[in-house]
Amino acid sequence: MGCGEPGCVTCEAYKPTKSEDLLLMHSKPTIKTLETLGGLKGHRPELEMAVEGDLSVEWAPFDFIQQGARLAIVGLTPGRTQAELAIQEMRRRLINGDNWETASEAAKRHASFGGAMRSNLLRLIDAIGLPERVGMPSAAAMFEPGQKQIHYTSVLRYPVFVNHKNYSGNPKILRTRLLTEFVESYFFKEFHELQDALWLPLGRPAIEVLEYAVNLGLVRRDRALFGLPHPSGANAERIAYFVGAKSAAACSAKTNPAKLDASKQTLMAQVAAL
Repeated sequence: MGCGEPGCVTCEAYKPTKSEDLLLMHSKPTIKTLETLGGLKGHRPELEMAVEGDLSVEWAPFDFIQQGARLAIVGLTPGRTQAELAIQEMRRRLINGDNWETASEAAKRHASFGGAMRSNLLRLIDAIGLPERVGMPSAAAMFEPGQKQIHYTSVLRYPVFVNHKNYSGNPKILRTRLLTEFVESYFFKEFHELQDALWLPLGRPAIEVLEYAVNLGLVRRDRALFGLPHPSGANAERIAYFVGAKSAAACSAKTNPAKLDASKQTLMAQVAAL
C-alpha cells in the first residue's frame, strides 16, 4: 500500500527513525477517503510518521503557522479527539474545494484546545490581563474566525501515542530520542517564524521544553510566560482559585494558594511590562 515516495504518509513501509519534513501532498487522497477506510476512530497506520518501541507519531493537519502572531499558546501534543476533529474538518474543506493551506488553517483552528479546556483557558488568560496586551478585547476573541494575533501549537506538533493511547508526558520528551527530534525538527522552527511572539506553555512537559529552548537561546526569557495553571478539567480547583472564583480557605490540601499567588503576580507583572 502507498506510493513508495520518500516521506509519503500513506506508505506502510516508511517508518523513519529520524523526523523529517513530509511531502504532505501525498496525504490528500488519504484525508479524502478516510471514511471509506473505516472511519476516524482509533489507530490509523496509514498516517504513521514514525515508530519507536511503544511510541508512535501520526500525522494530522496541525502544520499551519499564523504568521505575525503576537501570542503562541503551547500545549503538549494533539490527542486522538483533536486529531479526528482536525482531519474531519480538513477532509470537509478539501472536498468542498478549499486549497491545502486554507483547509489546513481551518482544521487547526477548529480542533485546537477544544471543549472544556478552551473555556478554562479563556478564564486563565483573562485573569492575567493578557488579551489587551496582544491587541485583543478579550480572551474569547482569540478563537474567533479570522483573528491573526494568536498561534496555537504544541511542543509535539503531531499526535503522539503510547501503545496507541494518548501520550501524556511519560516517557519524558527530552529523555526520548524520537520525541526530542520531533521537537527540534518542528517546534523549534516556529521560533524563527514568530520572532516577536510571546510563548505561553500549558503544563509541565511544555514548560520543560520551552525552558530548554530559552536555555539554548532560541527565545528570550522575557518572551516566555511561565506559571499559568494547565486548563484541564482535572485542574478545576487550581483554576478556580487562580481566576478568583474560590477562596484560599475553601481550597483542599491539593491546592497551594501561595504558589499560585506568586505565579499570578509574576505573570501579571511580566504582561504589564510588555
